[in-house]
Amino acid sequence: MKKEHLAVFLIILFTGILLRIVPAAREPYPIGYDNFFHARMAEAYAYGIPRTIPWPEERANLYPPSYHILILFLSILSGYSTLTIVRFLLPFLSMLVPIAVFFILLKFSGSWHDALIGLFLMTFNPFLLSAGYNSPEVICLFFSIIAFYFVYFKEKYILAGVFQAIGFSFSFFAGVYTSLLLLVLVFKKDRRRLVKFILPSLLFLLAWYGSRYDLLYQSNNVFGATFVFMAVKGWLILYAPFILGAVFPLLVMVKRNPFTNFWISWVVFFTVLYFSFLFTSYFHPWRLPLYISVGFVMLVATGLTNRSCWVLKVIFMFSFVLAVLLMLQSNLHSSVNAPDNLTMQWLDSMQGKRIMSEYSFCGQFLTLSKTNKTCNLDMYFESTPNVSRWIDYERMFWEYSPDLFRQNVREYSPDYIVYASRDGGRQFIEQSLNLSKVFISWSCNPVCQREAAVYVVNQ
Repeated sequence: MKKEHLAVFLIILFTGILLRIVPAAREPYPIGYDNFFHARMAEAYAYGIPRTIPWPEERANLYPPSYHILILFLSILSGYSTLTIVRFLLPFLSMLVPIAVFFILLKFSGSWHDALIGLFLMTFNPFLLSAGYNSPEVICLFFSIIAFYFVYFKEKYILAGVFQAIGFSFSFFAGVYTSLLLLVLVFKKDRRRLVKFILPSLLFLLAWYGSRYDLLYQSNNVFGATFVFMAVKGWLILYAPFILGAVFPLLVMVKRNPFTNFWISWVVFFTVLYFSFLFTSYFHPWRLPLYISVGFVMLVATGLTNRSCWVLKVIFMFSFVLAVLLMLQSNLHSSVNAPDNLTMQWLDSMQGKRIMSEYSFCGQFLTLSKTNKTCNLDMYFESTPNVSRWIDYERMFWEYSPDLFRQNVREYSPDYIVYASRDGGRQFIEQSLNLSKVFISWSCNPVCQREAAVYVVNQ
């Protein structure tokens, strides 16, 4: 190892950490809506392992426990709130993935040049940057890469299986996705030891989901999958050229060997899953580019030394840089923007009021508010109880029935109805009820999409 190699490694490492921590420190609230849910679930674990989540009608707690337990542990250890912990924990831990990629490449090629290229591309990968703010999948992905190391280089299948099982305990779907390919790798290397690899994961899944078998029927959320698909479809199409521009050159420029063959299979598998959004929403493909990225970074790091196909390499780098710039521009901002923050401050001064809100506001408000308030309805499924018939509100949301909406308002008798700056359907509520605005974050004429407003129902 040369001193300049170590210097480059440390520069990339600390730059990557700063790139993740500085935006998190700059924003007063977490980047990404999911963090409000994770913070609340971590608090729930302080009273034991919950079988249900404090959502309307006590929805089943099927989410793997390790991330929430880790948040709670760090919160107790540091004295900071769980909401503060989630601001920084995942961005910091997401740097484990580039480090794992670096050591895999160094082990395979013995070249610091290749390994540093992989470290650089993975550190500044736009999809890892985005997922590293709100998705425990990045932790599972790290453990899956470690499992690959013990399978491919060490042939220690039980140890590899233990790491893969730990990955499952952080993210179920990420564990499923990566296990499918690792199983193929183990099957090719030694079929007799396949059971040793899958046994730890099976034991965890049996312990966690088997103890909740009576709750599994609650896990099917067709409406949620459809909503997510419609919400991210434009994003999926937007990134498609960058993904194709990064993937196709690899199939030409890399040299074939058992190592690259596995990662080619990895890239093709996740690329096919990604483009499944054209005909199904089942795979929730907004995270799949992250998995594609791991494969093509492995391949590019070993393939860029090949002097042929320089045009394809330029196409790859151009696609990669464009995706980075686009991701940085569109994703690294607080989940709570200025209009919503002003509205929460106003509501915080109203003691003991019942809040009715659509979309994301309830999840943020209940976590951030220090006063005793109730927030009845929440389309991100993050509100605490006080809703007796969740299905009524879900039907109202999907069918936009004025009668159902008015019925809900009569039954729950909210003091305020709140619309955040991102919420849709504002014209619907104003046409369905006789309302007055008692607070607006700022006035826009004509109606401004960035305005947050608080309504009262006129008697």
